[in-house]
Parts: sequence; structure tokens; C-alpha cells
Amino acid sequence: MLHAMDWEQDHLRLADVHCTAEAGWSDDEVVGRLGIVFVRRGHFRRRVRGMEALVDAGSWYLQRPGTVERFYHPGDVDVCLSISWSEPLYEMLGEPQDAWPRTPQPTPAEWLPHLAAIMRQIHEPADAFDASEHILRAVGSATNRLPSPQTARTPAQAQDLVDRARELLCEGTCTTLWELARQLQVSPYVLSRTFQAVAGLSVTRYRRRLRLHHARYLVEEGWADLAQVAAEVGFADQAHFTRAMQAEWQITPAILRQRVRGGS
Repeated sequence: MLHAMDWEQDHLRLADVHCTAEAGWSDDEVVGRLGIVFVRRGHFRRRVRGMEALVDAGSWYLQRPGTVERFYHPGDVDVCLSISWSEPLYEMLGEPQDAWPRTPQPTPAEWLPHLAAIMRQIHEPADAFDASEHILRAVGSATNRLPSPQTARTPAQAQDLVDRARELLCEGTCTTLWELARQLQVSPYVLSRTFQAVAGLSVTRYRRRLRLHHARYLVEEGWADLAQVAAEVGFADQAHFTRAMQAEWQITPAILRQRVRGGS
């Protein structure tokens, strides 16, 4: 039995997959989209093009479109995080499929915070920008071949790219990281890495700061309903608004409102 909880946006799909198949080999399964599978629990054997490999918790493997896979399940529960995307997004990443590893690889410890953030996006959707940057860091690290900001452009070009990105973010016209990258005509990965290198913070954090400053302005202008403020500046709900402000300024919206009104 296969159970999956997923989230999808702009060519990208995330899935928390729980498989409770009986012991034995599965039927042939044809891969439909390019993706990466991170194994979170359990183990199984995977056979592709006549090659068989053990995949266990703490490892990941690449799925190429059109590939025929078979799996041998030992009869226990397997839990995996699947990240897949369609061809337009694959082309934007600029990485040829043949350059990626063909056998299961160990998942480095530095990826774990990114994977945890991706899992939160599946179960508690809040900020697609945040999830997108974590996905790009994990996928970019997996390939270990995508261009870095230092090799992709000169300092002047990097600064110009970041300035144009900031301008679009201030205008609020881009709802996803992929859309922002498309307008700037760069890959999302290069945009994310370049922005971090030049601005000293992630695209997600810069965008969050813009929203929080807008929220602060509204509170100072007399908006008392914090749920309404959260919705106006683009947070998913008041709880998301509260978590963001606590993470950025170490205070809650309620405390901010109290201070604006002259309280202690």
C-alpha cells in the first residue's frame, strides 16, 4: 500500500511517501518526472537497467524520466521524501541529467535542515519561497556541479542581479522563486546563491523582512486586527505571521502592537 501527502506549485512537487508493500519485487514502474528521493526510514532494493542497489535510511537517489524501476520491499514500512519537477524547471537548473550520479548516495548531515524545512512545507504549507530555497540548496548540493556566484558572473553583474531581484521583490509581482528567476533570466539556484553572497541573507529572508516592515507600518497606522495585518502583507495566517516576526525580531505581533500603543 502506498500513501503520499504532497504539495505542488509551479512545476515542482513534494511528496511524503509511506510504502507498506508486502515482501517481494514490485511490478515495473516507469518514472514520469525528473526527481530526487530521500529515504527517511526503512530500506529496500532498487533495480534499474539491470543494476541492483540497496537503498537505506539516510541515502538518496535520482529518478530520470522514462526510466523503468523495480523495488524489492522486505515487508516493513519505507518512508521517503520525493522532490520532482517538470522539464521547464529542469532546463532552468541547467544541469545535464547524465552528470548526476546513477547509484544511491549518502545524505550529508548539512542537508538535514533543508529536508526538515521541505517536510514542513508539505504538512504545514506556509511560504513557498522558503521551501523553494531549501529545495534548491539540497538539489544543488546533490549535483555539486551547478555554477557558484563567483564563477557565474563578475561582482558588478552579481550586484546588478541582486538589485534587480530586490526591486521585483519590493514590487511584489513575483509569487514564487521560480517566477522571480525567470524574470531575471537566471536559474533559481544561481539567483539564490548570488543573492546570499551579495546581500548577506537569503531571498526568503529579504522578502520576509519586507513583509514585516510593511506589517509594522500598518500596526503603527492603527491596524488593530493582527489576522487582517497578516493577510494584507501576504502571510498564510496569523500563526505564520507570528513565527516570522519572532524569528526575525524576537517579538510577537501582539507585543509590537502593545509597544506602538505606548505599552511596556
